[in-house]
Amino acid sequence: MGPHNNCCGIKVSQSNSGYVKKDAYGKPFNFEELKKDYFMYRTKRGVAVDERRAVALDYEIGISSIGESELIQIAIINFFTGEILVDSLVWPDVKMRYLLSRHLGVT
Repeated sequence: MGPHNNCCGIKVSQSNSGYVKKDAYGKPFNFEELKKDYFMYRTKRGVAVDERRAVALDYEIGISSIGESELIQIAIINFFTGEILVDSLVWPDVKMRYLLSRHLGVT
């Protein structure tokens, strides 16, 4: 059988270099349908105080009580200097079933 990507059951060996092709996800998301199941928050436009040419983003997810992925940690660094810009735990507003902490090192 072999390893599969979590998102769509495609064998890793069938995807290009470990990533999943765009068309593997099926139809595009319908924003109006998403609004029925998810909270939407309007964010204010910010003013950049200190621009970075490039950043690297890493995040960890947990599983909510209804089986949805939820953000539990986010880290952002300056790609060129390695400066840590954000490194923060995030507690979701929904009830969580599994934080995946055993696998991610988030305690």
